[in-house]
Amino acid sequence: MHKISDRIYFTETPDKFTLVISNGLPRILKYIFVVQSICILIGMFAYVVSSFSVNDSVSYVYGILYVFMSIAYLKRAFRKEIVEVTRTVFSIQKKTLFVNKIHSYLISDISHFKFIGENKFTPHALQVYNFDYLGTQTAEIQLQDVIKDGTLEFFCKGERIRFGMDVLSWDAEEIIFRIQQFAGNNLQMGDAMGELLEELNNDENQAEE
Repeated sequence: MHKISDRIYFTETPDKFTLVISNGLPRILKYIFVVQSICILIGMFAYVVSSFSVNDSVSYVYGILYVFMSIAYLKRAFRKEIVEVTRTVFSIQKKTLFVNKIHSYLISDISHFKFIGENKFTPHALQVYNFDYLGTQTAEIQLQDVIKDGTLEFFCKGERIRFGMDVLSWDAEEIIFRIQQFAGNNLQMGDAMGELLEELNNDENQAEE
C-alpha cells in the first residue's frame, strides 16, 4: 500500500486501482464528536419534552434539525471513502457508522474529472463580521462542516458526482494523476487538470532522460 498523505493510501494491480480516504481524525476528536452528538440529542430531547405541553411546533422542527446534526457528527467521526477503478468501471464506496453505500459508473461515461475545492455556501442572512453575539455564525459554520461534499468531482451522464472529503489540492493532484495513469485515455479530465497532468508527465519524462 502506497501513501499519499497520513490519511490517503492507494494500491495498484494490473487490473485494479484502489484508493482509501479515511477521515484522519485523531481518536480523541472522534470521542469529542461522539460526546457532542450525544449531548445534542439529550439536550434537544429535554427541550422538546418540556415544550410538549404548550404544543410548540417550532420545538419539533428544531428537534428534527438537531437530530440530523447529531447523526451528521457521528458520520463525520467514522466516515471512510474507498475508490476502486478498473479498466471499465469507477466505483465509490462511502462508509460511515450507519451507512455503507457503493455507486459504480462506467469510465466511458465519465467526463471533467478534476479538483473542485470546498463547497461555496451562501452567507447566512444574520452573518456578522465582528463578535458573534447570537452564535448564528458559529452554528452556520458547524452545519456547513458536516454537510459539505468532497473536493473532487466528475460528471457522469449529466450528473455531478463529488467525493474526497477534505482532500487538499496537492493530494488531489496526485490522486487524479494516479487514476488517470491507470485508466488511460478512457477517462476524460477537466481542462485545468489535463494541463497539470501533461506538465507532470513532461517532468517525469525529463527525469527519466
